[in-house]
Amino acid sequence: MQNITNKTNSIDVGTSGQIPEHILNSSEPVILRGLVNNWELYKAGQASNSQAIDYLKSADNGKPAIACIGRPEIQGRFFIITTLVSSIINLKKCQLARF
Repeated sequence: MQNITNKTNSIDVGTSGQIPEHILNSSEPVILRGLVNNWELYKAGQASNSQAIDYLKSADNGKPAIACIGRPEIQGRFFIITTLVSSIINLKKCQLARF
């Protein structure tokens, strides 16, 4: 893995689900802590992986969705590094039921 030396700023938006205007107009990356805490998928994922998968499958309408499938060595960390994307991450259209 690449050695990352820059720190990304973070802001706690709490449970409001609102992104502050100055963030929307910024050209710098930022981590929005708490943004999705009230989302049902987040809550299901906090309970267990299988509950998160079940929640996603409940929204399956039979149409293909785009899945981002990473190799095990990225440990769930999907960063877009254009020189590496094709070798460690696959984008595929597939049915949710596949998972």
